[in-house]
Amino acid sequence: MVDGCLIDIKTSITPQIKAGYLYQLAGYLLLDYDDKLKIDSVGIYMARQGILFTWPVVEFLHLLTGNETVSLSQLRQEFQAMVKNK
Repeated sequence: MVDGCLIDIKTSITPQIKAGYLYQLAGYLLLDYDDKLKIDSVGIYMARQGILFTWPVVEFLHLLTGNETVSLSQLRQEFQAMVKNK
């Protein structure tokens, strides 16, 4: 966490952001059930390339879901319920 941005650090030799990286980042975001961290953006730092990619949470969720009105709190509730049932 840096200034409200949840950053996942990757050390891949290949300079590409894989879908799995984005899903992993989404999982971390959704695990903050009570919004204790006050995450307002997310990012992936490609350490070997020295490049940081960031997205505001609203944009990130829109890109992943295709839904412009998706609610972070609703997604967190659904994620929490799904995890508890496993």
